[in-house]
Amino acid sequence: MHDNEQGHRKILPLRVKPMMGGFVVEVVRRTDRIILLQKRLPKLQEFRNFEVCVIQVNTVHPRSLDTLAQGYTHIECLPTSNSWGKSGWTYNSLHAAEEAFNRAVKDYKEHVTKHGEHFSDDMEEPDDMHLPEAPEPDDLPEP
Repeated sequence: MHDNEQGHRKILPLRVKPMMGGFVVEVVRRTDRIILLQKRLPKLQEFRNFEVCVIQVNTVHPRSLDTLAQGYTHIECLPTSNSWGKSGWTYNSLHAAEEAFNRAVKDYKEHVTKHGEHFSDDMEEPDDMHLPEAPEPDDLPEP
């Protein structure tokens, strides 16, 4: 565990960039460490992909001098592509994504009540956290 001088964690909140991976991205909703994002190709007006993610909390990298200088010990980030399907899911409709988001929030709250907050650098995720099963993601339609 990496704490500041007072012994407390200071977590840099997640900042979702308006453009990520060639997509326009907007936050639809966030509750606790669960976030619902909508994505679209820049040429399209309509959002066609939606992602539900469990926000990860990692120790600040030792080379992130500006972040460390501000007293942050941890940083929120989106799940890596390797953890997709366990900590992040893609949906093709807002309705399906909202249902998954609501289930994930409920499961996350139950998990925190039982196990406490999860920090990736000091504990393993228990096997009893049942987050939504995602359907196989479809390819984005051509613009």
